[in-house]
Amino acid sequence: MLPIILVAAVAAVVVLCLIVGALARALKSGYPKYDKKTIVSLQKKDTKTLLLYGDGTVKELSAEVDGGVYFSGDHKTVAFFTEDELMVYANGSLIKTGLESKTTKDITFAPKGNLFSYLTDVKDGRGTLMLYDVKKKKTKQIAEHVLHSSVVFSPNGGTFAYVGDYDSSERFKGYYYTGRKSEELGKEKKIFAISDKASYIYYQDGDRIYVKKGKNEPEKLATGIYSVYAAFNADLTQILYEADGKTYISDHAKEKVKVSSDSFKSVVLPENVIYELKNIFDGTTKVYPIKSFENHLIRVGYNIAYVKSKFETAKVVSDVDVYQVSNDEKRLICTVDGKDEVFLYTNFAKEIKKQNLTEDGEVKSFVTDDNCKKLYIINRDCELRFVKGPKKTVKIGDDVNKVVLTRDGGACYFVENSETLYYTKNGGKKEKLKDVKSVVLTSLPCAVLAMVDDDGTETVNLVDGKKLKVIYKNED
Repeated sequence: MLPIILVAAVAAVVVLCLIVGALARALKSGYPKYDKKTIVSLQKKDTKTLLLYGDGTVKELSAEVDGGVYFSGDHKTVAFFTEDELMVYANGSLIKTGLESKTTKDITFAPKGNLFSYLTDVKDGRGTLMLYDVKKKKTKQIAEHVLHSSVVFSPNGGTFAYVGDYDSSERFKGYYYTGRKSEELGKEKKIFAISDKASYIYYQDGDRIYVKKGKNEPEKLATGIYSVYAAFNADLTQILYEADGKTYISDHAKEKVKVSSDSFKSVVLPENVIYELKNIFDGTTKVYPIKSFENHLIRVGYNIAYVKSKFETAKVVSDVDVYQVSNDEKRLICTVDGKDEVFLYTNFAKEIKKQNLTEDGEVKSFVTDDNCKKLYIINRDCELRFVKGPKKTVKIGDDVNKVVLTRDGGACYFVENSETLYYTKNGGKKEKLKDVKSVVLTSLPCAVLAMVDDDGTETVNLVDGKKLKVIYKNED
């Protein structure tokens, strides 16, 4: 059995794209998140393919995955290669695209998942750029001699950019396509991000990066950039990027402003939030579902800082190790390098407040709920303890090597001595669920899974309260 591919809190091996079809609603009512309708893994079982959803339910497809896997922005559409062709599962139907596995390369989904681009006739890192319409099941040729990993879509998917006429690293042109035809940006200009209708174009020219707003002259953002590492807000009117080991921002294509003297790493958002992670030809870009970087936490260097209005920043915590922010972004729980304690930080916009929740030298690891209010730790003696209050903990279990908490914090599951699965609620007395030869616990967006190996039979179970429900099994 292939390992489950997690997408919420671990690095994915698939291309992640932001769901922007419902972005306007998401920005008003909360972030777009992985949920029970989200496909969180795809794996092979015999000659079939299994889709695992965020609530632990499974859909069986009559096609055998045998190659790369590619998800749409909301992770409700997925494309995968069989031995012969590329298949797409969309809107409850399995689509045979007719695109051959041997000649179809470099799949990139548009954010809504209704389109994807690919290269064919690939040779020496370049090929013919094609566009596939998932609903119409039709292909359209866009351009020839296109550089691999150079396609980037705008948030609504109606515009995309690519590197064309590619002959060598010193002979190519940057193009963008707005629905009818390709427009040339210029020689040796690689577009690494583009907004809807090409209102904002971010591109690299040699070792320099620029932003161009409409018909205005380009604004130079940095020099000495050979690998782009940048983040954008939802409509790509803001760019947060690293240059010279520092973090800068440009708002609406204006002159850059220094945000931090440390290098940019990421925006700190609640777990389970969907954002775009795009690996491009010369770097990495991220698009976050936020209106502005103002009033948000960011990771810079080994520190976490808070971006205030007008992009002034205040350092929250230094030398941060493991961290999590609450759904309302008002509570940050973390450990600090060199200190085996868990700290709570609040009041970011004013005078930052810090509270030590555990005893010195006590913490090996921790888990918390989405609101960062229920906290369990494993200490250096491998005891599982529930934090009842600042520096006040109660022992739950011994020799614990794995613990998983439901997102609402209502149920906690853990393994003792690598052989017994237990349950506790709100730090109460543990209750035994099952003796096992070995068990692996996995947290999904709306469920907890227990993969149990018992006398040669491996079962994947949905953990529901105190019950284990078998989803599927594999026998030796």
